[in-house]
Amino acid sequence: MNNGIQDYRIAKTLLDRAHHFTYGDGADPVTGHALATEALGHIALAELAFKAACLTPDDMDPQSRREWREAVGIDDRTVHPDAEHDGDEGVFVDPADAQATTP
Repeated sequence: MNNGIQDYRIAKTLLDRAHHFTYGDGADPVTGHALATEALGHIALAELAFKAACLTPDDMDPQSRREWREAVGIDDRTVHPDAEHDGDEGVFVDPADAQATTP
């Protein structure tokens, strides 16, 4: 599974190839349009991943937020490398943050 950054990079590559086939010397507009269509899917996934990464506790209930972040490959333990499980509702907190709150 790709993360948002990978989807963005794939989309950029596909769009460059689509331009080559559609308008450049590739001379195959059908292939160019197919590549552009595939790029749109990666763009949509990259946007969703970005939005999920930006979710705050106020955006939705904690369980839904956690599920969205996990679905796009964001593990809060990787966001805070020193994070420890707080033993409550699967929330990870950074031990260095004395003000850490439950998302």
